[in-house]
Amino acid sequence: MTITVAVVGCGRWGSVHLASLAEMKSSGQVDRVIACDVDEIALNNVIHADATYSSVDEMVGAEQPNLAIIATPNPTHYSLGMALLKNGLNLLIEKPFAPNPDAAATLIQEAINSGCTVSSGHLLRHHPGFQQAKHILFSGEIGETTQAKYIRKTVRSKPSWMGVVEGLASHGIDALDYFFPQQFEFSSPHVIEQGTDHLHLEIRPSLRTTSSLTKGCIEVAWGAEKEERTLQMIGTKGNVEVDFGQHQTISVNEEQRLLNNQTTPLIAQIQTALHRKEMSVELSQSLINTTMNVAMTKTALSLGK
Repeated sequence: MTITVAVVGCGRWGSVHLASLAEMKSSGQVDRVIACDVDEIALNNVIHADATYSSVDEMVGAEQPNLAIIATPNPTHYSLGMALLKNGLNLLIEKPFAPNPDAAATLIQEAINSGCTVSSGHLLRHHPGFQQAKHILFSGEIGETTQAKYIRKTVRSKPSWMGVVEGLASHGIDALDYFFPQQFEFSSPHVIEQGTDHLHLEIRPSLRTTSSLTKGCIEVAWGAEKEERTLQMIGTKGNVEVDFGQHQTISVNEEQRLLNNQTTPLIAQIQTALHRKEMSVELSQSLINTTMNVAMTKTALSLGK
């Protein structure tokens, strides 16, 4: 069977997807790569594709890919997702998955109704360091986790159309839910610092939480002096830190350990989406949780909570 993957939206991040798919094609994991974009200039710059299309309708009329990746501008994700699911395509929708929890639930239900699968572009769930860190947490090696801190700072300037929560903080919001599902209260974050291109929040544990968690921190910024990508979790017996700018090692109690799986997070994410057979309850819940947590954070910040 020929395995075909389409990328809809060939801008900066869509091009990264195309490059990863080219790598997967060279290793025999994918047979054919399709690119689709309404921007003629972007489409002309595509180098990692076996076929190109200037409209989704044209692509759907000619192709039936095993997976379509939506990497278009944020406001188009939901409408494109619904249209492609109705055409029977399995999807990987880049973040934001949906504008609100109701829309997320509608996408999930459409996927189920159409016999398709849909997932989101929170690729840190597929980072081998994150996966190993989760195993370490649940093994009890660092004791009871008391604090979690996510930092993502980039030297890139903030795109004029992108908010700091959707663009950077959403990965931290999703990371906290990945490690501690439904254990943080995002409706009333404590703002330490806030600007149009940076944000520093403390998130308190949910009242439902019975663990030793005291707080979660999210610190993100565009236009920083240097790149920084770290997640640190402090426990009663030690700590674990993931430098998610690389996927070779993880730090446990200040000692470096090699990761057994060193697949890039993006390729691992595509592999998972490509071979997913059905919508699990766990996947559906995580998609809705992150959409809801991002929405609650944005609302709290707009109200000055």
